[in-house]
Amino acid sequence: MRIVSLALLTFLAVTAAGGLGLLTGILSPPLDVLAASPFRTYTIPGLALLVCVGGSAAAGAILVAMRHQLAWAASMIAAGTILAFEIVEIAIIGSSAGAG
Repeated sequence: MRIVSLALLTFLAVTAAGGLGLLTGILSPPLDVLAASPFRTYTIPGLALLVCVGGSAAAGAILVAMRHQLAWAASMIAAGTILAFEIVEIAIIGSSAGAG
């Protein structure tokens, strides 16, 4: 189970680096996607993805790899962070089922 947790947390941390793409404009979807949101640019969502989601996943992966006593708690925090991020993203930006 430790290897699976480590793999999933590492994958989440690496893919959350997409926040950097949002910040730099390399991976930015059209700004009209944000029309109904409180955001006018992808700066805040990009920072949230990179720092909150990526940071918690990276911290969790490191603690799991170290077999630290807080690894389980860090993993749960990372899981809660991505869950909250996705709920807020869907609530604010919206998403139709199956839309990519």
